[in-house]
Amino acid sequence: MPEYKRRVILDAALHVFAGRGYAAARISDIAAEAGVGKGTVYLYFASKEDLLMGVFEACVDDMLSMIDELAISGVSPAEGLRAFFAGALRLVASNVELIDLFEQRIFFSSDTLRARGAALFRSMIDRFISKVTPEVESELVLDYDIEIIATAIVGALASYRLYRELHPEEPAETSLTKVSTELSRFFSAAFLRSAAA
Repeated sequence: MPEYKRRVILDAALHVFAGRGYAAARISDIAAEAGVGKGTVYLYFASKEDLLMGVFEACVDDMLSMIDELAISGVSPAEGLRAFFAGALRLVASNVELIDLFEQRIFFSSDTLRARGAALFRSMIDRFISKVTPEVESELVLDYDIEIIATAIVGALASYRLYRELHPEEPAETSLTKVSTELSRFFSAAFLRSAAA
């Protein structure tokens, strides 16, 4: 039950932060959205910044779960990249304001928040590395510095936001499909042995 209530609070916080912005959002707004008392929010989160980090961590956990599911699904590395970009970019697209907030609030804030933000990215990169390393060892992927490739793949997720800024006239679903397809094609061609042959 505590994990369920924590998730309800996080979902409410995501909705309130996205709708009102971080600065205008109040803990009481989030509590009302979650259907709990303000004190209950503070049982799970020490501050509004802690709650914001919890929202980011939940989004990263969703991406990490996607990586885990793909790793055990038995799909080819090329199909895994395609599915990862499709799912991860859909998550980014549905939380564009949150991603902007993450960049502004975490990386230009206190040392503590910066460290937590860096730890989130590190967890994504490390998880990706752990799933791709067997592919490197079996020579399905080219022998690059896997940490740099993993960092580039995680960083490429931000390209959707930039693409949307440059092409606001394009329907969001079209942009999402186009960016996902092109990123998976690019990384497959650059990274996978079968595509390079």
